[in-house]
Amino acid sequence: AVFRSQQSLKRYEQIFLEDNAIVVEQTAHDGRTRRSCVPLHGLRLESFIDPDYGLLRLTLLHRSSRVDIASDLSPHERSSFRTAFVS
Repeated sequence: AVFRSQQSLKRYEQIFLEDNAIVVEQTAHDGRTRRSCVPLHGLRLESFIDPDYGLLRLTLLHRSSRVDIASDLSPHERSSFRTAFVS
């Protein structure tokens, strides 16, 4: 369990703007990268807030596509991230 836990710490995520789209690159512990492009026009940010635990999930929505972001952050960190992301 400890070895598996240490491997998961090598995951990371980059979010940036490119050509009127939000690009999300998520790299797993084994080095595999998933790249998602979500157009800015029609983009929505969905937040799932639990009254006891805080902000549990952030999802970028555009038509039929859904991309979860900031999933490795704590609820408090995710809330700060959401504020910065929206501004």
